[in-house]
Amino acid sequence: MRFSWPLIISMVLWTSSGFFINAIVGHSLDRDAAIAITGVIYASIGWFMAAPAKPLMQMVMVYGDDQDMAGKVRVFAAQLTAVLTGILLLLNIPFVREYIFTVVFHIDPIYWPVAENVLWLIPFYPFVIALRAYLQGELVRLESTRPVSTAAGIRMLLLAISVFISLNLTFQNGAFAGVLILIVSIVIENAFLYYTLQKRTEGKAFG
Repeated sequence: MRFSWPLIISMVLWTSSGFFINAIVGHSLDRDAAIAITGVIYASIGWFMAAPAKPLMQMVMVYGDDQDMAGKVRVFAAQLTAVLTGILLLLNIPFVREYIFTVVFHIDPIYWPVAENVLWLIPFYPFVIALRAYLQGELVRLESTRPVSTAAGIRMLLLAISVFISLNLTFQNGAFAGVLILIVSIVIENAFLYYTLQKRTEGKAFG
């Protein structure tokens, strides 16, 4: 159970991220627009396009001990991330973006500026998710799961601090602020995972 509980905690903390993002968005000056756009652009497009990167954790756990296969997994991860990011960048082409806003989601034109800002952020999302999954997979493969939940805790602490700030410093563009804060928090989580992995491979880490 010492091996499993950190992974369970990490998953619980991950699914709790939406609560904090919604709290940040809900306290913005453009609350109605921000809530609508966060649900449409981030939840519908961002989560959907990042989903293929999440199984990288399992792939690393299964093939990580084989040096040849581990190299192929890294190549696949890079190629997958490039494809997902490229697709999301294509969505920012003006006529494609307009089609999505008008035909697919039927977004009111007054919300377009908010949606455009978020749409430009989304291409970063598959990369940070793929890197997170890869680093988590490496740590689990090395039977070091505690850093995984610790990293998730750091991310949640950053999100909680951001919510507190939003209570006292209202954001102008809530949807952009919420998604940006989430991405930054995952980047910091990844930095902790990478640091721990480096220490772990040197035989100095906890876990």
